[in-house]
Amino acid sequence: MAIYRTLLVCFAMFVSTAGFAGDKTVSLELVFITSDYCPFCKAWEREVKPAYSQSPYGQKAPLRRVDIADVPSVLPDISPKVKGTPVFLLLLEDREIGRIEGYQSRDMFYWALSEYIQP
Repeated sequence: MAIYRTLLVCFAMFVSTAGFAGDKTVSLELVFITSDYCPFCKAWEREVKPAYSQSPYGQKAPLRRVDIADVPSVLPDISPKVKGTPVFLLLLEDREIGRIEGYQSRDMFYWALSEYIQP
């Protein structure tokens, strides 16, 4: 009988812990490192940005735009350092988990992003 009571207590603890884990929101974001002088950045803003926030990717990883000149102060711990634009950093709890360098097309961007985010 004691074994059943122990199993019941363990199960109850597991269920209550799982409930708390489900309540935690994970902070995932896409950081777009850009420059006003970058033609590829402008192409991304024209072709992808208007619909990004409504896309499944945008729902999971909201966009934050950072000028390349501000990277050292806004993202001091990013390594390797950003040397050009555009660069897209996927951050989970402010820790880089993915990086896309450059922009070719809308389809290629979403294909590269799908390596990190499952829509």
